[in-house]
Amino acid sequence: MQLSSIHDREQLLRNLHNKRVNELVRQEYLQLYQDVLSDASAVHSFVQLVFMEVLEKVLVEQIAVHTQTSADEAMVISDNDQTVLMYMCGSIMRILKKRYSRISDSEIKVEMVSAFEDKRTTNGCSNFISRYRRWITKKDRGGLMYPSDTFFLLIRELEIVTRKKVLPNALNAKALLKGPLKEAIMEDFMVKLYTKKLFDGLDEIQDVTSKVLEDVLNLFLTIRGFATVRIQRNKLSKASAEAKRTMKNNSSSLRGQLKSKDLNA
Repeated sequence: MQLSSIHDREQLLRNLHNKRVNELVRQEYLQLYQDVLSDASAVHSFVQLVFMEVLEKVLVEQIAVHTQTSADEAMVISDNDQTVLMYMCGSIMRILKKRYSRISDSEIKVEMVSAFEDKRTTNGCSNFISRYRRWITKKDRGGLMYPSDTFFLLIRELEIVTRKKVLPNALNAKALLKGPLKEAIMEDFMVKLYTKKLFDGLDEIQDVTSKVLEDVLNLFLTIRGFATVRIQRNKLSKASAEAKRTMKNNSSSLRGQLKSKDLNA
Protein backbone atom coordinates (compact mmCIF):
# COMPACT_ATOMS: atom_id res chain seq x y z
CA MET A 1 0.00 0.00 0.00
CA GLN A 2 1.53 3.33 -1.10
CA LEU A 3 -0.87 5.50 0.97
CA SER A 4 -0.93 7.90 -1.98
CA SER A 5 -4.62 8.68 -1.57
CA ILE A 6 -6.86 9.69 1.32
CA HIS A 7 -8.74 6.40 0.96
CA ASP A 8 -5.55 4.36 1.46
CA ARG A 9 -4.57 6.30 4.57
CA GLU A 10 -8.05 6.05 6.07
CA GLN A 11 -8.09 2.32 5.36
CA LEU A 12 -4.78 1.89 7.17
CA LEU A 13 -5.98 3.77 10.26
CA ARG A 14 -9.28 1.88 10.22
CA ASN A 15 -7.51 -1.49 10.10
CA LEU A 16 -5.15 -0.45 12.89
CA HIS A 17 -8.05 0.65 15.08
CA ASN A 18 -9.90 -2.62 14.46
CA LYS A 19 -6.82 -4.55 15.57
CA ARG A 20 -6.46 -2.43 18.71
CA VAL A 21 -10.04 -3.02 19.87
CA ASN A 22 -10.41 -6.62 18.67
CA GLU A 23 -11.01 -8.86 21.70
CA LEU A 24 -9.52 -11.94 20.04
CA VAL A 25 -6.29 -10.08 19.32
CA ARG A 26 -6.29 -8.78 22.89
CA GLN A 27 -6.51 -12.32 24.31
CA GLU A 28 -3.71 -13.48 22.04
CA TYR A 29 -1.22 -10.85 23.14
CA LEU A 30 -2.24 -11.34 26.79
CA GLN A 31 -1.25 -15.01 26.44
CA LEU A 32 1.92 -14.04 24.60
CA TYR A 33 3.17 -11.70 27.33
CA GLN A 34 1.68 -13.34 30.42
CA ASP A 35 5.08 -14.72 31.43
CA VAL A 36 6.71 -11.30 31.16
CA LEU A 37 3.97 -9.02 32.47
CA SER A 38 1.45 -10.33 34.94
CA ASP A 39 -0.70 -7.18 34.94
CA ALA A 40 -3.22 -7.25 32.06
CA SER A 41 -3.48 -3.45 31.93
CA ALA A 42 0.32 -3.17 31.62
CA VAL A 43 0.29 -5.66 28.74
CA HIS A 44 -2.49 -3.72 27.05
CA SER A 45 -0.61 -0.41 27.40
CA PHE A 46 2.59 -1.98 26.08
CA VAL A 47 0.86 -3.38 23.01
CA GLN A 48 -0.79 -0.01 22.29
CA LEU A 49 2.66 1.58 22.33
CA VAL A 50 3.88 -1.09 19.91
CA PHE A 51 0.97 -0.30 17.58
CA MET A 52 1.85 3.39 17.66
CA GLU A 53 5.54 2.63 16.99
CA VAL A 54 4.60 0.48 14.01
CA LEU A 55 2.33 3.20 12.62
CA GLU A 56 5.09 5.79 13.05
CA LYS A 57 7.60 3.58 11.22
CA VAL A 58 5.14 3.04 8.37
CA LEU A 59 4.53 6.78 8.02
CA VAL A 60 8.26 7.55 8.10
CA GLU A 61 8.86 5.02 5.34
CA GLN A 62 5.97 6.43 3.33
CA ILE A 63 7.39 9.95 3.61
CA ALA A 64 10.76 8.67 2.42
CA VAL A 65 9.18 6.81 -0.53
CA HIS A 66 7.04 9.77 -1.63
CA THR A 67 9.91 12.22 -1.18
CA GLN A 68 12.12 10.12 -3.43
CA THR A 69 9.30 9.71 -5.96
CA SER A 70 8.74 13.46 -5.97
CA ALA A 71 12.47 14.07 -6.49
CA ASP A 72 12.51 11.61 -9.41
CA GLU A 73 9.47 13.26 -11.00
CA ALA A 74 11.04 16.71 -10.52
CA MET A 75 13.96 15.56 -12.69
CA VAL A 76 11.59 15.74 -15.67
CA ILE A 77 11.12 19.47 -15.06
CA SER A 78 13.95 21.34 -16.73
CA ASP A 79 16.10 23.88 -14.90
CA ASN A 80 14.57 26.61 -17.04
CA ASP A 81 11.04 25.57 -16.02
CA GLN A 82 12.04 25.48 -12.37
CA THR A 83 13.50 28.95 -12.72
CA VAL A 84 10.12 30.08 -14.06
CA LEU A 85 8.40 28.36 -11.12
CA MET A 86 10.68 30.24 -8.72
CA TYR A 87 9.65 33.53 -10.34
CA MET A 88 6.00 32.43 -10.19
CA CYS A 89 6.35 31.84 -6.44
CA GLY A 90 7.40 35.45 -5.94
CA SER A 91 4.50 36.67 -8.09
CA ILE A 92 1.97 34.64 -6.10
CA MET A 93 3.38 35.94 -2.82
CA ARG A 94 3.24 39.57 -3.96
CA ILE A 95 -0.32 39.27 -5.33
CA LEU A 96 -1.59 37.68 -2.10
CA LYS A 97 0.22 40.16 0.12
CA LYS A 98 -1.23 43.09 -1.83
CA ARG A 99 -4.71 41.52 -1.83
CA TYR A 100 -4.76 40.80 1.90
CA SER A 101 -3.36 44.23 2.82
CA ARG A 102 -6.49 45.80 1.32
CA ILE A 103 -8.85 43.70 3.45
CA SER A 104 -9.57 44.56 7.07
CA ASP A 105 -8.82 41.91 9.72
CA SER A 106 -6.36 40.13 7.38
CA GLU A 107 -3.20 40.76 9.40
CA ILE A 108 -2.77 37.02 10.03
CA LYS A 109 -2.95 36.25 6.32
CA VAL A 110 -0.38 38.96 5.55
CA GLU A 111 1.93 37.46 8.18
CA MET A 112 1.46 33.99 6.64
CA VAL A 113 2.40 35.24 3.18
CA SER A 114 5.40 37.03 4.68
CA ALA A 115 6.43 33.69 6.19
CA PHE A 116 6.56 32.25 2.65
CA GLU A 117 9.40 34.67 1.87
CA ASP A 118 13.04 33.71 2.29
CA LYS A 119 14.54 36.14 4.77
CA ARG A 120 18.11 35.09 3.99
CA THR A 121 20.28 37.05 1.60
CA THR A 122 20.61 35.50 -1.84
CA ASN A 123 24.38 35.26 -1.43
CA GLY A 124 23.88 33.13 1.66
CA CYS A 125 21.89 30.45 -0.14
CA SER A 126 24.05 27.47 -1.05
CA ASN A 127 21.51 24.67 -1.46
CA PHE A 128 20.41 23.14 -4.78
CA ILE A 129 17.40 25.48 -5.01
CA SER A 130 19.58 28.60 -5.14
CA ARG A 131 20.48 28.04 -8.80
CA TYR A 132 16.84 28.60 -9.77
CA ARG A 133 16.98 32.14 -8.40
CA ARG A 134 19.05 33.53 -11.27
CA TRP A 135 16.06 34.94 -13.19
CA ILE A 136 14.71 36.74 -10.10
CA THR A 137 18.21 38.02 -9.30
CA LYS A 138 18.64 39.27 -12.88
CA LYS A 139 15.30 41.09 -12.96
CA ASP A 140 15.31 42.28 -9.35
CA ARG A 141 15.51 46.05 -8.88
CA GLY A 142 14.70 45.87 -5.20
CA GLY A 143 11.01 44.88 -5.27
CA LEU A 144 10.89 41.18 -6.14
CA MET A 145 10.25 38.54 -3.47
CA TYR A 146 12.36 35.43 -2.95
CA PRO A 147 10.33 32.40 -1.80
CA SER A 148 11.45 30.07 0.96
CA ASP A 149 12.60 26.56 0.05
CA THR A 150 9.41 24.96 1.38
CA PHE A 151 7.13 27.30 -0.57
CA PHE A 152 9.09 26.68 -3.77
CA LEU A 153 8.91 22.90 -3.24
CA LEU A 154 5.16 23.19 -2.66
CA ILE A 155 4.67 25.11 -5.94
CA ARG A 156 6.90 22.62 -7.75
CA GLU A 157 4.77 19.77 -6.42
CA LEU A 158 1.66 21.57 -7.72
CA GLU A 159 3.36 21.65 -11.12
CA ILE A 160 4.18 17.93 -10.95
CA VAL A 161 0.57 16.98 -10.14
CA THR A 162 -0.76 19.34 -12.83
CA ARG A 163 1.53 17.80 -15.46
CA LYS A 164 0.12 14.37 -14.62
CA LYS A 165 -3.43 15.59 -15.15
CA VAL A 166 -2.99 18.07 -18.02
CA LEU A 167 -1.37 16.26 -20.93
CA PRO A 168 -0.35 18.55 -23.82
CA ASN A 169 -1.31 15.96 -26.44
CA ALA A 170 -4.72 15.27 -24.87
CA LEU A 171 -6.10 18.74 -24.13
CA ASN A 172 -9.87 19.21 -24.23
CA ALA A 173 -12.50 21.62 -22.93
CA LYS A 174 -12.41 20.10 -19.41
CA ALA A 175 -8.64 19.61 -19.06
CA LEU A 176 -8.02 23.00 -17.39
CA LEU A 177 -11.06 23.07 -15.09
CA LYS A 178 -9.93 24.15 -11.62
CA GLY A 179 -12.27 21.89 -9.66
CA PRO A 180 -10.85 18.47 -10.66
CA LEU A 181 -7.28 19.80 -10.61
CA LYS A 182 -7.67 21.24 -7.10
CA GLU A 183 -9.13 17.95 -5.87
CA ALA A 184 -6.21 15.96 -7.31
CA ILE A 185 -3.68 18.42 -5.88
CA MET A 186 -5.19 18.41 -2.38
CA GLU A 187 -5.09 14.60 -2.26
CA ASP A 188 -1.40 14.47 -3.17
CA PHE A 189 0.79 13.17 -0.32
CA MET A 190 3.69 15.58 -0.89
CA VAL A 191 1.38 18.59 -1.16
CA LYS A 192 0.04 17.72 2.28
CA LEU A 193 3.56 17.27 3.62
CA TYR A 194 4.85 20.63 2.32
CA THR A 195 1.65 22.35 3.46
CA LYS A 196 2.14 21.00 6.98
CA LYS A 197 5.75 22.24 7.00
CA LEU A 198 4.71 25.62 5.62
CA PHE A 199 1.98 26.17 8.22
CA ASP A 200 3.80 24.47 11.09
CA GLY A 201 2.45 25.62 14.46
CA LEU A 202 -0.69 27.23 12.99
CA ASP A 203 -3.13 24.39 13.65
CA GLU A 204 -5.24 26.65 15.88
CA ILE A 205 -6.22 28.78 12.86
CA GLN A 206 -6.87 25.92 10.45
CA ASP A 207 -9.67 27.80 8.67
CA VAL A 208 -7.30 30.69 7.84
CA THR A 209 -4.51 28.42 6.61
CA SER A 210 -7.00 26.54 4.42
CA LYS A 211 -8.18 29.80 2.86
CA VAL A 212 -4.61 30.96 2.18
CA LEU A 213 -3.74 27.59 0.62
CA GLU A 214 -6.86 27.75 -1.55
CA ASP A 215 -5.86 31.22 -2.75
CA VAL A 216 -2.37 29.92 -3.59
CA LEU A 217 -3.92 27.06 -5.59
CA ASN A 218 -6.28 29.36 -7.47
CA LEU A 219 -3.49 31.75 -8.43
CA PHE A 220 -1.18 28.93 -9.50
CA LEU A 221 -3.84 27.25 -11.66
CA THR A 222 -4.84 30.60 -13.19
CA ILE A 223 -1.26 31.49 -14.15
CA ARG A 224 -0.60 27.92 -15.29
CA GLY A 225 -3.81 27.82 -17.33
CA PHE A 226 -3.06 31.07 -19.18
CA ALA A 227 0.46 29.82 -19.96
CA THR A 228 -0.88 26.53 -21.35
CA VAL A 229 -3.46 28.32 -23.50
CA ARG A 230 -0.80 30.72 -24.79
CA ILE A 231 1.47 27.85 -25.83
CA GLN A 232 -1.35 26.03 -27.63
CA ARG A 233 -2.47 29.23 -29.34
CA ASN A 234 1.06 29.87 -30.60
CA LYS A 235 1.25 26.30 -31.92
CA LEU A 236 -2.06 26.68 -33.73
CA SER A 237 -1.00 30.02 -35.22
CA LYS A 238 2.24 28.51 -36.43
CA ALA A 239 0.46 25.48 -37.90
CA SER A 240 -2.07 27.75 -39.63
CA ALA A 241 0.70 29.91 -41.12
CA GLU A 242 2.53 26.82 -42.40
CA ALA A 243 -0.70 25.45 -43.90
CA LYS A 244 -1.33 28.73 -45.74
CA ARG A 245 2.25 28.75 -46.98
CA THR A 246 1.89 25.19 -48.25
CA MET A 247 -1.37 25.99 -50.03
CA LYS A 248 0.24 29.01 -51.64
CA ASN A 249 3.20 26.97 -52.85
CA ASN A 250 0.88 24.25 -54.19
CA SER A 251 -1.15 26.62 -56.34
CA SER A 252 -3.16 24.91 -59.12
CA SER A 253 -2.85 27.88 -61.49
CA LEU A 254 -0.42 27.79 -64.42
CA ARG A 255 1.56 30.69 -62.95
CA GLY A 256 1.79 28.95 -59.57
CA GLN A 257 2.96 25.69 -61.13
CA LEU A 258 5.62 27.48 -63.21
CA LYS A 259 6.79 29.36 -60.12
CA SER A 260 6.99 26.09 -58.18
CA LYS A 261 9.07 24.51 -60.94
CA ASP A 262 11.43 27.50 -60.98
CA LEU A 263 11.93 27.24 -57.21
CA ASN A 264 12.58 23.50 -57.37
CA ALA A 265 14.97 23.81 -60.35
